[in-house]
Amino acid sequence: MKNKVKKKIVGKKLSLIIPPKKTASISTNNVSDLEEALGGDKELVLFFLTWLKYDRNATRAYKELHPDCKDKSCGVLGARQLAKVSIDVILSGYGLGKEKYFEGLKEGLEAKKITFEAIGKYKNGRTKYKKIEEPDHTVRDGYHTKLGKILGIEGNSPTINVPIQVNNLINDKKSDYGI
Repeated sequence: MKNKVKKKIVGKKLSLIIPPKKTASISTNNVSDLEEALGGDKELVLFFLTWLKYDRNATRAYKELHPDCKDKSCGVLGARQLAKVSIDVILSGYGLGKEKYFEGLKEGLEAKKITFEAIGKYKNGRTKYKKIEEPDHTVRDGYHTKLGKILGIEGNSPTINVPIQVNNLINDKKSDYGI
């Protein structure tokens, strides 16, 4: 099934929704590079590829390779296998690292969306659109959160510090409960 561009019309604006491309299969050359990166351990390579197949689920990956193993054991043993994989080695093998991360972060902070606004009709009756490029705040928000965490400005979850006087409430409840 091909990825199709979807059109979404809201009022007089037309937005294009472009789905992400599916990942390509791994070639034999990449597998041999992966084998080298994982220290020549063919079982670990097979586990790693199965882990990717199951959307990074170690339990399901281990279960496929060892069907007689119990589910709880698969979870533990899959995690042990995964612990043997050096993430830095894998990332560097695919040209990924901190530079690539920050490059993507910068692009996300500058995300824009393209909409098309109806501005009239052509002589043949078709609608004439004007292209409008504007900041995509929905996308940018996630990148701002990530950057805020890196810089130590934001925590894992937003917290609101509101001073609340609870002493009187506690004393009232103590007397209500007979404490």
